[in-house]
Amino acid sequence: MLDYQHGLELISEAQPEYYLELAKTLVAERKTNDALHNLDKGINQFGPIVWLQEYALQLELAQQNNDKALSRIQTIIEREPRPEKWLAQRGEILLAAGRPGEAQKS
Repeated sequence: MLDYQHGLELISEAQPEYYLELAKTLVAERKTNDALHNLDKGINQFGPIVWLQEYALQLELAQQNNDKALSRIQTIIEREPRPEKWLAQRGEILLAAGRPGEAQKS
């Protein structure tokens, strides 16, 4: 059995896509926390690539980790030249979290 925690560290030329594929494999095995951990490794290594952040955001939302999801979406908003889509999604997350005042501002 592959040690997913350290699997990509053994590959000297890991690419961001590898982190996404590993995360998807871990989710399929119901190891979402490990998937998030590996996505964060990829983000730390390659920077906040939007599609890595977006998949991590989806996983956080699936687990109802609204505060973590808001943190991730804020990172995306700060880097996107056209953040309207992400601002709207932040509003939806805030509304789902029972924070309608903040959602309206978003």
